Amino acid sequence: METQQGPIHRFVTQIPATEVYDSKDLKKRTLTIPWKTKVRIREIIQNKDAMDVIHFSYNRKDYYGKDSDFSEFEPELYMRVNVNSRLLLREKPNKDSNVMEKIPNGYVSWVQAIDPKLVNIDAIKGYWFQIDYN
Repeated sequence: METQQGPIHRFVTQIPATEVYDSKDLKKRTLTIPWKTKVRIREIIQNKDAMDVIHFSYNRKDYYGKDSDFSEFEPELYMRVNVNSRLLLREKPNKDSNVMEKIPNGYVSWVQAIDPKLVNIDAIKGYWFQIDYN
């Protein structure tokens, strides 16, 4: 879809990622696209279940997704450190990566990205977050 201002884009709003499909019937799962990813809209379709579906391009391929999983505005997310000690800020999303800083409890940060792969560290399940700090 094009407007006078150029192509229409949307951003993935589901955390940490959204599932996308090969067809407008949303039957076959294809892949997941990470939160905050920008996609180019081809068209908006109402499928047989009366749900709005967007037809979009991502990495030069066409996919379909639930309109409710996308927004025209880039999503923002903030996190607050809520631990008894200090949160270790690492260089990379890996437990063995170098520790750069220790973030104090209560610190609030803007989240830049979320790795969609679920990890289990010290019996805690979660995701790696890329944040702003100092």
